[in-house]
Amino acid sequence: MAEPLSPADRSSLAAEIGSVNMAVGGLLLFDDGPGLRYERVVERVEDRLHLVPRYRQRLQSTAAGFANPVWIELAKLRPTAPMTPLNAGLGPNRRFAFASAPLADLKRAGKAAGGTVNDALLATVAGMLRRYLEAAGLPPAKPLVALVPVSVRRPGEEGGNAISTVLVDLPVDEPDPAQQIARIHAAMTEIKDSAAIRAGALLVGASGWAPPLVSSTLAHATSGLRAFNVVVSNVPGPQQPFWLNGCRLEAIHPAVPLNPGTQGLTVEIISYDGKVCFGLLADRDLDPPLTVAADGLRAVLAEMAP
Repeated sequence: MAEPLSPADRSSLAAEIGSVNMAVGGLLLFDDGPGLRYERVVERVEDRLHLVPRYRQRLQSTAAGFANPVWIELAKLRPTAPMTPLNAGLGPNRRFAFASAPLADLKRAGKAAGGTVNDALLATVAGMLRRYLEAAGLPPAKPLVALVPVSVRRPGEEGGNAISTVLVDLPVDEPDPAQQIARIHAAMTEIKDSAAIRAGALLVGASGWAPPLVSSTLAHATSGLRAFNVVVSNVPGPQQPFWLNGCRLEAIHPAVPLNPGTQGLTVEIISYDGKVCFGLLADRDLDPPLTVAADGLRAVLAEMAP
């Protein structure tokens, strides 16, 4: 479990406004000698740093400040996301695309590869992004990073949706869909077993924000935590049909706002009445354009079909 910031330290942190710095420092005076050369001091600190666990941690604020910040291992945050055409500056205009597939196909694909339907959904996004990078003339050589809202509900917990965010490597460098699912499953298993997943947990009341807004809020709250390429929001939806004045609702395609930094594409997924519905929101000037990503998504979904 992630360790919360103590009340006293929280008070000091809250007092740091403008030019006010509450850090406590000091001055150490040593006899002169070769051991005080800069390189030797740095080497010594690096060799001994592991003995002080706090120096391998950083503070992570909870979304919207609903709880005290918590200490989280830096090892979980070190990797950075590669820059791609998805991560250029944003303009004021947007484009939207959508696709859908039978939920049973994704469940079947996930199970066949030793994973879950959620692993298969993330692998679908990885396959889409692989095709997108290839169309951009950028052979995918390393994973991209997705910010993914996940449930952290414990058995027996009630009273709302327990949601946190994790950063997941999407194996766009892997051409085989089954291997993509297996790699994602291994990564998600490790993440879910770690304390980091609960560090940003946010309790949302049943009558509170809608899930897409939750993922957007969490994306904003963690935008400085580690670079990521894309937000992928996956929300379980109703598995019975809805109707309006005698007309059946055929599909639901959500849209999550783009991160205000440099994330030019968000991928939203919701299951409804035996389908998986995808919504893609992108900056209008995304290059290659959103249609390339949408075509790639549809191609991957076709491959998932039996």
